Amino acid sequence: AMSKLSKKSKSLVADKDQLRELRELEAELKKFVTGRPYEFGSGLLIIGNALFIGCQTEILAQRAMENARNNLEQNHETPPEFIIIQCVFCLLFAVDLALRWVAEGFIDFLKDPEDRWWNRLDIFIVFFSTIDAIVEISLMSSGDAERGILNNLSVLRILRVVRLVRVIRVIRVTKFFRELRMMLYSTLNCLKTLVWISLTFGLMFYIFGISYTTAALNHLQKREDWSDPDKQDLVAHFATLES
Repeated sequence: AMSKLSKKSKSLVADKDQLRELRELEAELKKFVTGRPYEFGSGLLIIGNALFIGCQTEILAQRAMENARNNLEQNHETPPEFIIIQCVFCLLFAVDLALRWVAEGFIDFLKDPEDRWWNRLDIFIVFFSTIDAIVEISLMSSGDAERGILNNLSVLRILRVVRLVRVIRVIRVTKFFRELRMMLYSTLNCLKTLVWISLTFGLMFYIFGISYTTAALNHLQKREDWSDPDKQDLVAHFATLES
């Protein structure tokens, strides 16, 4: 009995040691992902990805214009070097998400009152970016018929546009983009006031428009007034509400 009790106590001590080591590792990882160098690197990664998307879009647009100018068939294939760079970004963002998820804890990462929506946005973007990367790789290895079918799927086109949403993540890097985040929140908080201001100005413009159009119509009472060269500015700018 004493031997069994001793084994159980040793097992409990070992479990406590492992749990303590796990918590220390989690604390170190959390300190790492919330540190200034990591956030700086994350911000550079986001900006680099945004620049890559812009360059890719511009190059593909220039290629499409050149083909149209030369009366050639449009080439909808993505160059292999773009796919490789896209996969590298996808992998880096997936590693970033995994590190932050492990550091925060599986449940706490989704229930954080301050960043829960940002974290869910990260999961959404990384998930669909991974699907997009898999589709691009499939397009490279598929035949012409299968490539045409995949290129024409509207769902896949939407998945490719989802990559642009990742640019929004730059706001999450609070220490280096604090002013941007404050400006965004201030703008969102002012939307209600902005709507009422827009309605007020719209109503004022509407009233003045009716007044000016009515006055113009009262002035242009004769048929020859509408063709009078001296009154063409009045006809062009004030004869209707649309003008």
